[in-house]
Amino acid sequence: MKTIFFIFLLILSAGYAHGQEIIHLNIDSIAEAQSKHLITEKKAEQVLIYESGCLGCEFLREVDCNCEDSGSDIYLIWAEGGKYFTKRIGCCIEDVVKEFSNPTLFKEILSNKSKIFGSQFKTEYEEIHHGFEKLTLVSADRKQEIYIEDFLFAKDNKYREHNLKQPAKVYTDKLSKEFKKK
Repeated sequence: MKTIFFIFLLILSAGYAHGQEIIHLNIDSIAEAQSKHLITEKKAEQVLIYESGCLGCEFLREVDCNCEDSGSDIYLIWAEGGKYFTKRIGCCIEDVVKEFSNPTLFKEILSNKSKIFGSQFKTEYEEIHHGFEKLTLVSADRKQEIYIEDFLFAKDNKYREHNLKQPAKVYTDKLSKEFKKK
């Protein structure tokens, strides 16, 4: 009986170990992979990934494609051949590249990247469910990233005014307005 139980456990553990090898791509990794592709194949020097979403929030929208929608909006922005482009990323989104309507904003972000990615946010508390924005700048040899939670700007956060002046907040607000334009 012990032998049968041992064999059962051995088979079960082998199946579990194999299951751990399965690779699951999420939207963030797809955005980074497409950024690397733009850098290597299209010769873009840098690609900016702008993401906004909500952590722990439930979304009441139907997904009519065969994927799990993360509820995040993700955009790539890059320069290629003197022109500026953007592309929205998502598992249920058509793969369409458009001209970026505000190339000056992209240039400003690149020229201020050390300030943006050096932004320092302060708070005395965290929330489990919160909106967020994330900027990631990908180049051939480097990746810079900053994550901004909406509770950093709550009226009861004593560091609110400090946080509102951070370059990362200033530029994510500009990007948000840009992508909400019709």
